[in-house]
Amino acid sequence: MSGYTERNALGKIKIFDLNLLTVFEMVYAHSSVSLAATSMGMTPSAVSQSLQKLRNHFNDPLFIREGKGISATTVAINLHEQLTQSMEQLGRVVSVSSDNDLKKKFVVYSPPFMGMALLPAVLQGLQHDGVDYEIIHYSGYTESLKTEELLSFRKADIIFSTSPYTSFSTICIPCADTEVLFVCRKDHPRLKGVLTQELAEHEKFTAINIDDPEVVAGKIKINEALGNRNVVFTSNSMLTIMSVLENTDTVGVIPAGLLNRFKNSFNVQVLKTDFVMPQVRIYMIYNRSSAHNPVFSAMLDRLKKEIPESLKHEVREEE
Repeated sequence: MSGYTERNALGKIKIFDLNLLTVFEMVYAHSSVSLAATSMGMTPSAVSQSLQKLRNHFNDPLFIREGKGISATTVAINLHEQLTQSMEQLGRVVSVSSDNDLKKKFVVYSPPFMGMALLPAVLQGLQHDGVDYEIIHYSGYTESLKTEELLSFRKADIIFSTSPYTSFSTICIPCADTEVLFVCRKDHPRLKGVLTQELAEHEKFTAINIDDPEVVAGKIKINEALGNRNVVFTSNSMLTIMSVLENTDTVGVIPAGLLNRFKNSFNVQVLKTDFVMPQVRIYMIYNRSSAHNPVFSAMLDRLKKEIPESLKHEVREEE
């Protein structure tokens, strides 16, 4: 209902020339069309035309002649009182001088395991720096199309994604490589710290159910080493997968960063393999224009500094 009300209000504003309200306020303040015109650099004729549009809209004369000047009608007085509060709020929003007084709000999207490991350190660092901020975090994986939508429509300020996204208006930098590991519960009846192709043929597996190109490439690499696996459970939540792993005889792949953070909370063991496990690269993506915001730049610097060593290895420059 509130969304409908907001859209309805925006629809009404869209067809109304808000500049007319500025003209009205200047005429009200000066009690004179000519003085209002001079202060705004307009002709008296242009001011009169604007007032006529307002009179037609509100179905009221708004100002009536009184001696050599004009006086406001009751409708005009009521309109002025309502506009005064609204314009004071708008003035604070658009005023450059008050920019430092505004609370900075930033929206961050990231995979769950990265948000849990990274954002607490970032918040602590910003607090230590005395930066006034509010971070709104959305946990999940984003694909290229969703990333484009979030950045284009300013629904997100920073996105951590396993899918790189580049355009003229965005910056995309690799910030972390996270290794993935095979995991099962500690008292698994068959697996004792090792997973081979022969053993994998008799096991049931869990899998992450996102169609990210980097993740799909990792799945293909694992399938090449172990053969097609018998997948019986999929989820887009790594924590849910870990819970399934510790309570069933299934086997699954978990990012090393997440495993290191929760290794003492879940009854699981890491399985060694006779092949090199794939790594997933995490990219940090943001609008190029956002870097001009000093508070955003401070948060960006914090993000680059605070990415935990448990999440990253040495990231080589793209060739």
